[in-house]
Amino acid sequence: MGAILEMTQAGFTFELLPNSKLGVRPSKLTQQQRTLIQANKAEIIQYLQIEAVRAWLYKIEEPEEYHPIALDKCKHDPEAL
Repeated sequence: MGAILEMTQAGFTFELLPNSKLGVRPSKLTQQQRTLIQANKAEIIQYLQIEAVRAWLYKIEEPEEYHPIALDKCKHDPEAL
């Protein structure tokens, strides 16, 4: 999670594209930035997937006390996503 925080504080935004591809803005990156993102790609994608589930839980008005259960299941079971 540290790499994600560092990159977002530096002004990067990430989005999950179809087929679990990663969209990054700004699109012009230095080689060092590309290396950092590539090294943390799986963590970034999982973070975005979990945030999408979290947003969906709010949208369907799932009681907040159940959110940690659902999110934990998603973190440990890729099929749940």
